[in-house]
Amino acid sequence: LVIYRRDALADRRARLWARFYCFKVPVSVVHNAKGYLLAAVLLGMLALDPVLRCLGHAPVLTQHCEAGDAVQRAYTVPSMVAVLLLYLFVSDLCVFSNRIAAIVLMFIRLTTHMALFLICFAVVLLAFATAAAALKIDEPAWESVWTCAVSMIDIFMGTTQEEELGAVNQADGPALKILVTVFYFVTGVYLLNLLVAQLVGAYSMTFEDMMGFARLKRGAKVVEALGLTSYARWSAFVRALDLDKPVSFIEG
Repeated sequence: LVIYRRDALADRRARLWARFYCFKVPVSVVHNAKGYLLAAVLLGMLALDPVLRCLGHAPVLTQHCEAGDAVQRAYTVPSMVAVLLLYLFVSDLCVFSNRIAAIVLMFIRLTTHMALFLICFAVVLLAFATAAAALKIDEPAWESVWTCAVSMIDIFMGTTQEEELGAVNQADGPALKILVTVFYFVTGVYLLNLLVAQLVGAYSMTFEDMMGFARLKRGAKVVEALGLTSYARWSAFVRALDLDKPVSFIEG
């Protein structure tokens, strides 16, 4: 946090701003977004730490006391997020291999297409779940918008329960059957194939450039690491190179 604060203040003095949605923030804040998020999660873990909650309630260090047990479940959520962010930081080590870095960059670039697919799927799911709830089916799996959405997700994923299929087969009239069939066609056939076509097209467009992007990513990481190096350490490295001494080019 001290390093991030120093970089943010330096960018502010140099008037280096970046646009984050509708906000104007220093450039380093955007570049170090993962670090800020991890710091926030770690502060949340510190605030919910069961060991700290038990300091005044137990003679020894323990996480099992009345105050600690009350926050055990809440403490696991930021712990899960912190572990995922840790592996996200570890993924930066892929810069040591251009091939692995290229695959990671390709994954990041294709994430936008996956996000568009999820948005379209959510809109279609909401529309069909609302329509199914309007049919007033007398079954627990189809009685509300939420339960209808869960049932349709199960149908899309192929994990349908017997009660959900039984309600579809026993419903009065063919309305629910037609609705479920159209939903599966729109999502499982049209949207899913559209996603595959988008991913294939985007991959073919950026395949030739991904090695260059990987080298640029490596250069950015090197520059970022140099910014964290102290002046004394850098000076010692430069002196160790002996750049002021002439080099003999005579063979042998």
